[in-house]
Amino acid sequence: MKQIFAVLILIALSTSMIMADDPDQTALQPVAGLQVDPGLSVLLEKYDKNTIYLQNRFWSGTKYVINDVEYPVGFMGSNLIKELSSAPDALDLAQGSKDDNMLALLGIGGAVLSTFLMTGDDPTIGLVAYFGAITFAIVKQYSAANKLQQAIWKYNREKALKK
Repeated sequence: MKQIFAVLILIALSTSMIMADDPDQTALQPVAGLQVDPGLSVLLEKYDKNTIYLQNRFWSGTKYVINDVEYPVGFMGSNLIKELSSAPDALDLAQGSKDDNMLALLGIGGAVLSTFLMTGDDPTIGLVAYFGAITFAIVKQYSAANKLQQAIWKYNREKALKK
């Protein structure tokens, strides 16, 4: 019960926090004049060291960060899934994300293959297949991203509740 109360305090306190002025510093800093309980300070420090968050980079792709150290997510999230394996709920969602990524990739393949149906007098079937496959791929990609974010959230919650 104490752990749940501490997590609730952490969430409430995080709403009164602001990001540090230095963009390279990712840890949350308390608002000036706010008194922080020493026990909560230890919890915040543990939270900052053990939680995962994603960073998207233009050239180097998506990375995940733990304790201010960046790691590559890996092909279809393989490296991140290994990290999330310590939280069973998070692992299930991460696997679902990987499956949705694979389906999105198959949707793109379907769009490429549908271009061969666009030849001839009536390209309607090919166009319908093309746009259907693209729409399917987009929906699955968004689903994969949402499942991955939820998996990270569950992992972070599990780490915050552990002693």
